[in-house]
Amino acid sequence: MYESGSGMMEYSAIVSGRTTRGATEKYIAMNKDPQFYQVYMDYYSMYDSFNMTENSHFSFVGRYSKYGPWLLLEYMTQSPADAPRYRAIIDILKQTRLPVKVIPPAQCFGQIYNQSAACNGYLKNLLSSFKLNKI
Repeated sequence: MYESGSGMMEYSAIVSGRTTRGATEKYIAMNKDPQFYQVYMDYYSMYDSFNMTENSHFSFVGRYSKYGPWLLLEYMTQSPADAPRYRAIIDILKQTRLPVKVIPPAQCFGQIYNQSAACNGYLKNLLSSFKLNKI
């Protein structure tokens, strides 16, 4: 798995914390530009071309700063129309996700689990070794 997020920022801000006057504002404006939607689509297409199947975007909600734009939304109620990175990630998920099978919940020791081997098989076998046969 790779933790990622693309963005443009001034290199010296990362290395030394120093910035060129006005540069941070220009980089932030560029990162907010609607064209960044296509940058993200291309960025994740690159992952696909390398057969990288797992990726974790670095930050969901955050703030732009001189250190980079590692976010999808600036605030939770931000309109997707104003969040090109977020729109790209949502579109990528729509294009690539397999159908999700909803598994009804089951209870084991009062805890809700999905009906997986952990609840139905493994725990029953474990309990029987302790002579506890009820779930």
